[in-house]
Amino acid sequence: MADPSAPREPEVTHRKVSELPAELAGKEQEATACYPDFAMFDEKKRYPLGPIHSGTNMYRGSDSPSFRFGGGENSQPARQWRSATVCIRDQEGNVTGTIGYPSRSSRKQAFPDGYHNTAQFKVIENTQRPWISLKIILERKKSGVPLRKVYWQCFADSLKRSPDDVGIAFAMANDKAVAQSLAGVNHSPVQALSEARNLWLTHLTLEYSHDSSAGGAHGSPAWTNITPEEIRSARESLRMGERLSAGMQFVVHLSTASALSIYTELGKGAEPFARPYFDFVKPLFYLTANLGSNWYYRLAVPDVDIHSEDYPFSDVPPPRWLVTQWSVKYVDKAPVEATPTRWASLSELSDGCYPDSDTLACERHLAAAHDRAQRGSRGRGGGLELRGRGKFKG
Repeated sequence: MADPSAPREPEVTHRKVSELPAELAGKEQEATACYPDFAMFDEKKRYPLGPIHSGTNMYRGSDSPSFRFGGGENSQPARQWRSATVCIRDQEGNVTGTIGYPSRSSRKQAFPDGYHNTAQFKVIENTQRPWISLKIILERKKSGVPLRKVYWQCFADSLKRSPDDVGIAFAMANDKAVAQSLAGVNHSPVQALSEARNLWLTHLTLEYSHDSSAGGAHGSPAWTNITPEEIRSARESLRMGERLSAGMQFVVHLSTASALSIYTELGKGAEPFARPYFDFVKPLFYLTANLGSNWYYRLAVPDVDIHSEDYPFSDVPPPRWLVTQWSVKYVDKAPVEATPTRWASLSELSDGCYPDSDTLACERHLAAAHDRAQRGSRGRGGGLELRGRGKFKG
């Protein structure tokens, strides 16, 4: 017969949950290293990292939040191709080339027969290697249907940067930066959007180099559907006074640009939705530019090169914003510990374009480790072993 005076054994149970108990939120063992409020080199604290990994975005279950501009029927996804006016600038900030229209309506006014826009713009806010993409139409049929499109991808390693700043800026509506950037821009559709306070400016300051770097900056932007030889040949043709299409002329100027300003339409009522989006995107470029692609894994194990064979991919817990399921340990019905058992994948590059070969190799290692961990979780009925990492303590 049990001794009634003996201390009671605590009741220990485990349960799989898709929503982490509030008592454990933000208490991962790796939180200090992987989820800092600011990067250690951000001495001026200009780039708060909370929008990336904390608050309402802490356990979103995907790599990027589902940002939308506007509400109700006017709501549009932030990540989409947008008509754009792109102005190339020299080192003094002077405009040396312009292409495109900032909105569908301005394009239709310029080309009432349905001629498609020559340039489009998109921000891809993947957390571990964000980039800006431009789509440029080089050739068309008489009907206006594109025959050939090329893509320019500006990854974070092509932006000018320092521990204090990074070469990407966003502004809109009546922000002072918009008015300053328009001083040398002679483009009536852009001016009209600015006057209507519906203009979105993205300004990029580039740091070109032909030597890509695995960590941090100094890789040239990438091109898709056009070769370096074609660009060099077009540059020589332009120098010799030969006639080129507007699209190819722009490609030539873009290939040596020091900076560019991208103007696109921001719908009415979208500004309150766009501000949080910019607060999320800019720190991504800042971290990636200064640390390199896959910065989360660099923070997790800072003393081992992420491209080394010794990097312990299987030991590193998944970023908490990817997790969709946990195994929670309860003691007397109180949650005391949680281990991730299911999580989403990091966003992929659909066009197969990577900032450098090291990033591609690293992501292959990450994908393999992710696959092994997920299979192991299913095989053990949900208890994922991360060798002591990736757990929460209440």
